[in-house]
Amino acid sequence: MNEIRPVFSVLNKRCNAVVPVSQLPDEILINIFDILRMPDYVGPRETWSYFHATLSVVRALSVCRRWRKIVVETPRLWERVEICDPAYAIAELYVERSRNIPLIVDIRGDWDADNIVGAFIPSAPRWRELMLDCSTSARADHLISRFNAECDRSPLAPLLRALTL
Repeated sequence: MNEIRPVFSVLNKRCNAVVPVSQLPDEILINIFDILRMPDYVGPRETWSYFHATLSVVRALSVCRRWRKIVVETPRLWERVEICDPAYAIAELYVERSRNIPLIVDIRGDWDADNIVGAFIPSAPRWRELMLDCSTSARADHLISRFNAECDRSPLAPLLRALTL
């Protein structure tokens, strides 16, 4: 079976090379992936969320190696960072893949303010928008207090243009 695997891999690459979508330039594919993130594509506005939009782009990662390379290496596809659970690894991956472009940060759900500050304050100079939704005001107060403490040390988010609480 191990001897057959490389043969199938070569055949698969050759088949994929003749598929019309494989002839599209990277820039066109990137525009298509951008469309996948738009509300009108994902579904009705009442059920739409950036999580669903982002999931559409993440699905493109598994189509083929070329698409994966394009998606991973296109920072603007990773500009929206949703921090929505205590396991922040996915959000940290978005921050990393977005490289140096301005970010839209959406913090919601059951989170720990100290962990968020520790993990995401280094990216704050790139925040263009910050949305904060929490289940208790004490959490929001604590997070805002931590942000204020960081602001006292240096300007926290010079690119910030929108703050939604």
